[in-house]
Amino acid sequence: MRAVQVAPVLDNPGFERYTGTIEGIADGWSTWQDPTAVSEFSVVNAPVAEGSRAQRVSGSNLPSYGAVDVYQAYDVLANVSYTVTGKFLIEELDNAKVQLYVDYYDINGDSIKVSAVDYWQTTDGYIELKHEGFTPSNTAYMRVYAVLRGITEGSSGSFYIDDMHVERTSNDLIPKMISNKLPSGVVLPTTEQLWYEGYKAFDEDPATAWKSQNNSGNMLEYNFETGAVVTSYSVRAVSAESAPKYWSFQAYGPNGWYNLHQGSATDWQPGMVKTFSFDNRSANKNYRLYVSQANGGAYYEIAEVEMKGYYAKPEKPWGVNLAKVGDGYVILNWKPINGVQGYNIYQGTEKINNAPITSTTYTIGGLTNLTTYPYQISAVNLAGESVKSDIVQAVPYAESAIPAMTSNTTPYGSLKFSHFTPGHDGFHAFDRDPGTYWETTVDASNKAQSVEYTFPQQYLIKGVTITPVMSSSGPRVIYFARNGPSGMGTFHNLTITDWQAGVPKTIIFPVAQTAETYRIVMYPQLNDLSMKISELEFIGQPK
Repeated sequence: MRAVQVAPVLDNPGFERYTGTIEGIADGWSTWQDPTAVSEFSVVNAPVAEGSRAQRVSGSNLPSYGAVDVYQAYDVLANVSYTVTGKFLIEELDNAKVQLYVDYYDINGDSIKVSAVDYWQTTDGYIELKHEGFTPSNTAYMRVYAVLRGITEGSSGSFYIDDMHVERTSNDLIPKMISNKLPSGVVLPTTEQLWYEGYKAFDEDPATAWKSQNNSGNMLEYNFETGAVVTSYSVRAVSAESAPKYWSFQAYGPNGWYNLHQGSATDWQPGMVKTFSFDNRSANKNYRLYVSQANGGAYYEIAEVEMKGYYAKPEKPWGVNLAKVGDGYVILNWKPINGVQGYNIYQGTEKINNAPITSTTYTIGGLTNLTTYPYQISAVNLAGESVKSDIVQAVPYAESAIPAMTSNTTPYGSLKFSHFTPGHDGFHAFDRDPGTYWETTVDASNKAQSVEYTFPQQYLIKGVTITPVMSSSGPRVIYFARNGPSGMGTFHNLTITDWQAGVPKTIIFPVAQTAETYRIVMYPQLNDLSMKISELEFIGQPK
């Protein structure tokens, strides 16, 4: 739980509202002082920087590094650039200084970073102090302070504070494009002329431009790979005639395209840049400039378009798999997500990486064999952290519970197979030799194939690892069964279509099973009648 109540906007930033709820303190603001200090607070009508009121802060008998201040908490995002400004009139300083002070807090209310802008002299009028910086990765909110800080014992001073603001820094969200698809995102012009492709409006070179083929409702669209909240855009003209006269800036939402801004202009000059801002709080992936008419030319020509704002949090990672399971370690991999800084790895509820992982593969060592570990992946960008992926269970193990078989019955246990090709008997899937394999033979009327192994006693089995010879020779649909009091019963099934040649897949059962006999029923990939399995390993131990 947070230690304080916070707001998404700074309340009463100009200190204009004062109802006397706290004597001498403008509404929405709080105070703090060192226990030994003597303080005086008042809301005054003069001198002011903006509006009709300002906040005066006075303190005496300050200890070394002691303080008297006013502050307010402000809700912010992590890993985002913010600018904090305040206008100060410093009336008196005696071995003291004035600070614009920013304190960053995590969700538990613990301070994680502080920044201060110091001023050591009195002023004839108001001056602006400014702090710029990125919020730490685990920031939940910040406090902004106007502080009188003691330097030596018995320090004193007074100042006025007015017009305090916190603003999120807005940057161009589109990278420098070198084609309509590189380095990221997709540029989609309705039409374009040779040598004047759509991406040249996003290449950060005012000497190049996008040029349409006609003057009848052309669009220049950019598709982000991660949802973005665009709050302003700018357009650089090439000439007055080819610049847009009537246009709309649009976003694609759940109900289709809608206008964020509509504009018209006839005063363009060569190289002129016009910037437009609007209130947008929705994250979208697709934005476009829809130009309905140029100023007089036979086509539109735009040198540069910028879209400013901030990225939304990344989408939930997907395609998380066990790339490999071994003796005391597991390797995870997952599908990449564009527009992210990296990924976090969670073992249960604990994040196990110090900094975001920039690759899509991660090895975790030091694990206890035959212990089940739950893993999840999250993605991170400047807006924060995504929802965690679905849980993937992993069980490291040193070797298969089934010994290296030299026949269907040796060294122990017994194997049964529905079909096999001569020379590629079933036990070759259990001989721990990647150069041999079990190959099935199937007629078109019955594609199901089964393999069954009976242990000499009950075994606790947590999963299996299957290695196909080719990507097309791995099973598509798999059913797992074991013998019980009522005979053979199915306890798990799944479909796999992304096999790779010689790459094992580890399948962990939702619930570990105990039995003597286990059966795997497999169906080949669509349009294939046989399967080739290089290795099949059981993960478990005697009960």
